Amino acid sequence: MIKMGILSNFLRKRRLKHVLEFKWGSRFLDIGCGSGSLLDYIISIVSTPPGMYVGVDKDISPATEKFVVEDRGYYILPDFVDFIQQDINEGVNVKGKYSTIVLSAVVEHIKDPVKVLKSIRKNLSPLGSVIITTPTPRSKSILEFGSKIGLFNNHDIEEHEKYYSRDELFEICYQAGYKIMVYYKFEFGLNQIIVIEKI
Repeated sequence: MIKMGILSNFLRKRRLKHVLEFKWGSRFLDIGCGSGSLLDYIISIVSTPPGMYVGVDKDISPATEKFVVEDRGYYILPDFVDFIQQDINEGVNVKGKYSTIVLSAVVEHIKDPVKVLKSIRKNLSPLGSVIITTPTPRSKSILEFGSKIGLFNNHDIEEHEKYYSRDELFEICYQAGYKIMVYYKFEFGLNQIIVIEKI
């Protein structure tokens, strides 16, 4: 049974705040988008919607899209919101160029992150950046315990494939053909963000 943790939404918003500090341009590709939290956050902090938002997730369904697009009122902007159902473990296959590609709390769920990062190189505009957040190894025991007592979403934590150190994260990015632009830890060292660009 999936339990939604009482701190999950709060931490998601804090994470997205860090992500959007490094956004560039107005075309967003959101890998592992869930129900569109990034889209919500973008619209909540800017006066105009982005030029394009495309969300990719294996769990996208007509019901999810209706909830995101219609129930939240985004149906009035049909030309800028799109959702694509895809298992990103197989690589990302979408059309178009994007100025900002986001993988927020995603790489820890992916079996082969190098493959996924290589697959989105074609979608990154010349001056664009990829923004990744992922929990640090230090957070593992805290997240696992917190999920058991209802602080965090138990399903998300159970699906973690790996907790990456700074050096491991750098190596993944280098292998996929990117250079590191920004890296730092936040949330008392339990989370980390890396901003990369194509070499």
